[in-house]
Amino acid sequence: MTVVQPNSIAGINSLTCVADTMAVHKSDGTLLFNLTSAGITTANKFTTTGISSHKDDVHFYGSAGTANTCFWDKTDNSFKFADDAKIKLGSGSDLNIYFDGTRSYIKDNVSNDIRIASNDVRFRTGADGATTFSVIGDGATALYHNQNAKLVTTSSGVSITGDLTVNGAFTKIDTTILDVTDKTVGVASTSAKTSVTQDGAGIVMYGQTDVEVTYSLNKAAVGVNTALSVSGFATVTGNVKGDSFTATGTGAIQLPSGTTSERPAASSSTPYMRWNSTNSALEFYNGTEWVEILVDYVPTGSIILGNGGD
Repeated sequence: MTVVQPNSIAGINSLTCVADTMAVHKSDGTLLFNLTSAGITTANKFTTTGISSHKDDVHFYGSAGTANTCFWDKTDNSFKFADDAKIKLGSGSDLNIYFDGTRSYIKDNVSNDIRIASNDVRFRTGADGATTFSVIGDGATALYHNQNAKLVTTSSGVSITGDLTVNGAFTKIDTTILDVTDKTVGVASTSAKTSVTQDGAGIVMYGQTDVEVTYSLNKAAVGVNTALSVSGFATVTGNVKGDSFTATGTGAIQLPSGTTSERPAASSSTPYMRWNSTNSALEFYNGTEWVEILVDYVPTGSIILGNGGD
């Protein structure tokens, strides 16, 4: 049955009903929609006023009109997007969320920040298997490797578990106290960390008990409260002091050398020994005065033996 020119409905030229199908055409003959047992098909806009309920899948087509750009999947209880179909938020499409077929994106198109507000934020691997980064509200922030926390912030700073490798031309540690608990401190110009390198660029200290190194503010003295072992040459600028000093091997000890006028300021409680380049003699400070030591030659001039020439 076809009803032609139903004047009571403005803009509609005909209604055609065949079995379970009803076709509605505009006055220019254009099909507005078909009503069939499968539902409604329309080539134009479909406007509803009020609440619309859909009890099955809902498909949305993109500009190409041939593929489902996004759709509600009733069976899976999910709203799905095709590759490159974007969720755009903001009046200027400021935030985009999409998958391009290879990578997933959360993209902010303006110079704003992205805020994630939660008491416990965790970034995990794809199968939700392992935590890689976590932020606990008012607590620690942690970086993980293979499910083990390696860098964790604390109320006083940062805690690092494992080795710390720093590459660069200059590394600065600006702290009042540097505490090394494993009793081995190594500084080397090569990758070897267990011994002094042959180019002399390393300083390694080993100790079975606690080792304490004190460096004075005026850079004039270094004190070590346990044995200090040096293989090769050790050059010290300033004064070296300790309870005992042992030298082994077939080499030699190079003493500090200077003129008579360059003698260090001495006190009765501080013994010194040096080479006097003015007199070409070995001398030491006996608590009262500087005294030359006779070796295997006799200097010119008078010689005083004993404690006063008795």
